Amino acid sequence: MRRTAICSISLSRAALTGEPMPMSGPVENRTRLLFEIVEAPTPVWGPDRIGVRISPMGKLNDIHDDNPEATFGHVAERLSEYELAYLHMVNPALEQMQNGKDPDHARSA
Repeated sequence: MRRTAICSISLSRAALTGEPMPMSGPVENRTRLLFEIVEAPTPVWGPDRIGVRISPMGKLNDIHDDNPEATFGHVAERLSEYELAYLHMVNPALEQMQNGKDPDHARSA
C-alpha cells in the first residue's frame, strides 16, 4: 500500500507578518519545520521511502521568497544529509512560459 503525506510550508520571511515567530528570521529558523517533518517518519518508513518537493521560485498570492538561492540552497544541502529517496524541485515559472503566460504570475502547486 502506498501512502503519501503532503505538507505545504512557507519558508519565506516575506510571508510572515506581525510579531516575530519562532520559525521566522534566519534561514535555519524558517526551514526548521521542514526538517522536523522529514525526521518524524524516517525511523518508521526509512529515508529511502521519503521524498520532498520544493518550489524555490513559487509564488502564492503575495507569498514568495526574497532570496530563494539562499533558502533553498540551504534546504537542498541539508536534505542531502538524510539520503532521501528524492528531492523534486519545481519551477512554476517554466510551466507558465510554456503555456504562453507571464512567469511573474506563476503560483506554487
